[in-house]
This record gives sequence, C-alpha cells and structure tokens, in this order.
Amino acid sequence: VNSRGALMLKKHSDQSPVGGVAGTSTGTIDHSSGTLSGTSTDKIAGGLVGYADTGSLITNASGTVATSSLTASGGLVGVNLGSISSSYGAGAAYTFNDVTPIAGGLVGDNRGAISDSYATGSAKALNTTGFGAAGGLVGMNTGTIATSYATGTAIIQDPNTAGGGVVSVDNATNGMNFDYWDMD
Repeated sequence: VNSRGALMLKKHSDQSPVGGVAGTSTGTIDHSSGTLSGTSTDKIAGGLVGYADTGSLITNASGTVATSSLTASGGLVGVNLGSISSSYGAGAAYTFNDVTPIAGGLVGDNRGAISDSYATGSAKALNTTGFGAAGGLVGMNTGTIATSYATGTAIIQDPNTAGGGVVSVDNATNGMNFDYWDMD
C-alpha cells in the first residue's frame, strides 16, 4: 500500500485498533503517511497503523498522532508484531488507564522488529493503580530495535509508570543495538 491518510476522531469506543491509514495491518505498507487526531477511547491507536500484525511490513513511512487511547499508542504504530524500517513517528502519544498504559514516540508496544527509524514526538502514560510505560521511541519492548533513535520526551506523572528516553521497559534478550536518545 502506498497511501496517505488522515483520521479525525470525535469519539470511537468499539475497542478496535485505529490508525491514520489502517486500524490493523497484515501486509506491506510502503512510502505512506498517516495522521490520527482527536479523542479516542480505543484500546490501541497509531498515527499510521493501530495494530501491525505478524507478517506486516512497514517501510519508508511516517505517522503523526495527537490522540489518547486506553492500552497502547504510538506516533507510528500502537502495537507492532511485524517489521518496521526507515520510518518515523511524531506528535503526542497519550495512553491512560488503571491497568497497563503503554505509549511510545514511534511504537507503544513493540513485539516485532524495528530498524533505522526514529521518533520526534512525546509519549505520556498515566495510570492510577497498575504499571505503565512511556518511552521516547518505544514504550515496552519484547522485540528487537536496531539503529534507531528518539529526540522527544517521555512523560510520567505517577510512581507506577516507568519512563525512558529510548525505551521505557525492555524485556527482550537481545533487544537493542546502536540506539540513542538525543536531549537537544
């Protein structure tokens, strides 16, 4: 898919993933850009794609998010199980709930592979009783990240939320290689 998309949400509450180009992706998205803005109460939100499933490939793409979600949000992708390369995320990813909010400047929850990508936006996770994660590049990582960076900020407002310039929580065995956070 080579496309551009923009989605302005008034209120979307059926709990399905939302994205500026696609809610869920199982194929290839190349040279595409998406913007997701407005108010959302969905579980997963991304500037380009809400949920990138196993086997999905996102390359040379960009996403901008300015919305809130309940579970995971990212400037480019909310939850990634596929592969992302040469792409970037921007905007403000904001996630809030009482269990496990996850937000990232590029990807909220990464379980796949990310390479040669970056994020310039902010990530904010807010919860009141559970554990949360906000990362400048990725909120929570159990996949791999290589040669990628973040220049945005990770915002946390409570003691139960972890924050990180690149990744807030990295549970991967060999998850990160040649990644950095630029404060300037």
